[in-house]
Amino acid sequence: MTKGIPLDSLPDDLRKKIKKENGVPTRNYTFKADDVRSYAIKVLSPIACLTQSERKRVLAKALEMNKI
Repeated sequence: MTKGIPLDSLPDDLRKKIKKENGVPTRNYTFKADDVRSYAIKVLSPIACLTQSERKRVLAKALEMNKI
C-alpha cells in the first residue's frame, strides 16, 4: 500500500477543494478564538473581586443555570 500526501501539508485552497470533492464538510467558524477570549474577559470582570474558590462556585452555578 502506498502512502499518500498528508492533507495538512497542502495549501488551504487545494485542501478545501479535495475535501469538498470527497464529501467532507468544511467548517467556517464565525465565532473566533479571539472573540471567545474577549467575552470570557467581559464575563469574569464583574466577579474579579471574588477569591478563586468563590469564582469557581459562582461559575459552576452559572453553568448549571445555563443547562437546557
